[in-house]
Amino acid sequence: MVDIARKLEIEREVNALIAKARSNIGISALTRDDTDRDEQEIRKTERDIAAMVEPRRAPNGRLMLVPRGTPPDDRILEAQSFLSIPDILEWKRPAKRRRYLKKIADPAYKGPRIVGEGDSWLEYPCNKDNGEWIGDDYALLSLARAGDTWADVINDENETYADGTPKGLFKTVAIEHPEIVILSVSGNDVVGNLAQFLTNFRDGKPPQDYVTSDFDLTLNYVEYNFRQYTQRLIAAGCHVIIHTYDYPDPRPSRDGGQWLGGPMQNSRHIPGPTLWRDIINYMLGLYRDRLRRVAALPESQGNVHLIELFGTIGTADTYAGPNRALWTDEMHGNADGFKLIAQQFKNVIATIPRRVA
Repeated sequence: MVDIARKLEIEREVNALIAKARSNIGISALTRDDTDRDEQEIRKTERDIAAMVEPRRAPNGRLMLVPRGTPPDDRILEAQSFLSIPDILEWKRPAKRRRYLKKIADPAYKGPRIVGEGDSWLEYPCNKDNGEWIGDDYALLSLARAGDTWADVINDENETYADGTPKGLFKTVAIEHPEIVILSVSGNDVVGNLAQFLTNFRDGKPPQDYVTSDFDLTLNYVEYNFRQYTQRLIAAGCHVIIHTYDYPDPRPSRDGGQWLGGPMQNSRHIPGPTLWRDIINYMLGLYRDRLRRVAALPESQGNVHLIELFGTIGTADTYAGPNRALWTDEMHGNADGFKLIAQQFKNVIATIPRRVA
């Protein structure tokens, strides 16, 4: 049973924390001391928020937050458990934008301008994320938002933020003229509603036989969008970075299995975790194959850079599973995990030839 009074109290406290952090993070002064203070403010606010809330999968696959300690089994999670915190998915954006503006205004910065678009593998609200680690070294302006799908990316093209800056990728590219665009999107399309792509358990059935033809249709849609977006971005003079996901960490419902293990366990009655890992690793391998096709298009050669992240914080060992010290849940790295993932991006960014003025 949801404690409504406690829920409302948490909403007030978290919204107040976000409002305070935003008031302490401006975009007028761009000194090193200011951006250092931004970093300290963000990390403190993250810790304070994490003490009260934890991420969960909403019925539509979106990332939502609930009071910390809410029962993890998604069969008994009540809709009213989800917290109303409107700014939670974008609360770090002002500080990230401020750091980007500081870097591009600094004559000593010689790196590329980068625009990022996507989901929680670039922008994660609950700990230092991939985009923040990349932004330590490079001028990255992120439009990503946890929970976004390709439909969100497409629909945001004509929208603006409260500060008047565009949400849309192509409008941002037209203003910022980045040398590199990171397209970190599709996770919520391919695993946000995992059970719809799987059949029920049958003893002896191999992992690939659990995956339905609907998953192939979704991969067609995802590949089409990657093809369209990469070609438009190349035409705008950009290099494009795309990436696979790593081998994830599906967990049972009682252990926080919201996106992967829980749906396989509860909706399809598939025993785990070894079989869960076999199935999801197979599906993400199919997704990787589609990205390879995009990167291998004749018109993409040299301009689309595919980062295959398998084995960075995950493992192909479906018996042992990954090192959980690097994960915050089934699908997302913690700060240490995202640091290792970000290094893979930095390695590729360093190899991309600079635009000739």
